[in-house]
Amino acid sequence: MRFWKAHGARNDFVLVDETEEEVVPESDKPDFARWACDRRSGVGADGVVFVRSDPPSAEMRIFNRDGSEAEFCGNAARCVVKYVTEVRGENVKILRTLSGAHRVEVRGDWIAVEVPDAEIKKVVELGYEVDAGVPHFVRLTERDPIQDFGSLTDEAKTIFSEYEPKGGINVTYAAPSVDELRVRTFERGVGWTPACGSGVVAASLVYSEIFGPFEEVSVRTAGGRLRVSLSSGPLLIGRAEIVYKGELRGDWRENTDHQRRRHSLSRSPSGRPRLQECR
Repeated sequence: MRFWKAHGARNDFVLVDETEEEVVPESDKPDFARWACDRRSGVGADGVVFVRSDPPSAEMRIFNRDGSEAEFCGNAARCVVKYVTEVRGENVKILRTLSGAHRVEVRGDWIAVEVPDAEIKKVVELGYEVDAGVPHFVRLTERDPIQDFGSLTDEAKTIFSEYEPKGGINVTYAAPSVDELRVRTFERGVGWTPACGSGVVAASLVYSEIFGPFEEVSVRTAGGRLRVSLSSGPLLIGRAEIVYKGELRGDWRENTDHQRRRHSLSRSPSGRPRLQECR
């Protein structure tokens, strides 16, 4: 089985191309995601993305580290666009997800992904309920969520537990500073990640509502800088990188007992050396 490792703002994913055929049976996809995301016995990632290309559109399905399926992921979306255009050499203008169709655009090294129906749904006592392709609870904080996220964990888990009967929610903390918004998300099915694209969009909507309006918001995450254009869309704008191509030898199901597997890795399409063998 071939796969590709990619990341957007260090939010990393295993990409599996199912354009020609189904590689992982539907019933096995949650278990495969749990195995592949394991950073000790699997490949290691925040999620697994199954890709189908049908130019000028593409389709993605994303499974979280715990095996649950998410409706949308902004960082994964950019990784899919990067993969389809750079590895498959195909054009993509529309990306289809469980949350709907998203307009996408390649702008040099940057990729813009539209989140067309993103909006603030409700103002509650501790923050804002926002739909950004997936549900977010946005809470403004004076703490730096990038550096001091550990001190926010208990509160994030408490907020998440309150929404768990409804399917859970992503808890996003945002700290306004002089020239940027600093954001980190406790993602459902994953936990803290270096960056969450939909969380960046959700936080930018709240920030613009309170302090704006703004046409564009610059956002700093633990994984790097992203931009959100609010004049249309909104659009999540950032980079993505294909890190390496891998090949799984043997049946991944045998690894559920945590035996180590071997992967043969090659160079990324950009030519950077990524050769490595895991024994």
